[in-house]
Amino acid sequence: MSREKFSDHCEGCRPAIVDYTNNRILLPDNPAMIAINKWWTTRTTYKQREIWHAVTCLNSRVPSHLRIAGEIADKISAILKEHPPT
Repeated sequence: MSREKFSDHCEGCRPAIVDYTNNRILLPDNPAMIAINKWWTTRTTYKQREIWHAVTCLNSRVPSHLRIAGEIADKISAILKEHPPT
């Protein structure tokens, strides 16, 4: 897959979380990532996922994109509070 276009089939087009306590990326089998990926797949629309990609990978600064990406980031933060990285 290319960085320029979002794809649901690209693992790199999903949220990635770094555990700041050890500076490591959480693996897909981490309970926090399982919860985030489940939410990402079932509770976001394709358009929201495209916008997340536009902001995080393509540096979009369109105000509506920033608002939606902020809402997604807030939800990911809430999930991390419920499922702290292990």
